[in-house]
Amino acid sequence: MDNALRNLSTFIELDASEKLGFLRSFNQALDLSSAIMLLDIATDIDSEDEIRIEAVKILGLYHGEYNDAFIKEALVQIIRNDAVEDDSLIVNCINSLALLSVRENEIAFALSLINGALIVCLNMPRSLLFARIYSSLRLVKH
Repeated sequence: MDNALRNLSTFIELDASEKLGFLRSFNQALDLSSAIMLLDIATDIDSEDEIRIEAVKILGLYHGEYNDAFIKEALVQIIRNDAVEDDSLIVNCINSLALLSVRENEIAFALSLINGALIVCLNMPRSLLFARIYSSLRLVKH
């Protein structure tokens, strides 16, 4: 993992296409230091969305042997900030959360999202509901 950590340390010096290429070719389990660095990339609102998305994917796919509560909390904060965050980033945060360990408070958070969506759906006219479902399905396909 020292090699991956060294590569992540020089990550900041790369241009955007090199950063994207590096992240897309990443394929090893993370240690705590590398996970923290990737989380910094994922939560950096000044970074390009594509780069942040790739960092989020790695956090979920290559989870190592460490307590991932801090990662889950940061991903949840990105999801909660949906008014300003890219939809694809939010979807990838949700996907990565599904790959991390789950505790009772994460289940409660997911249920609150579902309950909130259900309440909104039950209170809207049927035609608007179907239009929103259709547009959401189109978003997921792309």
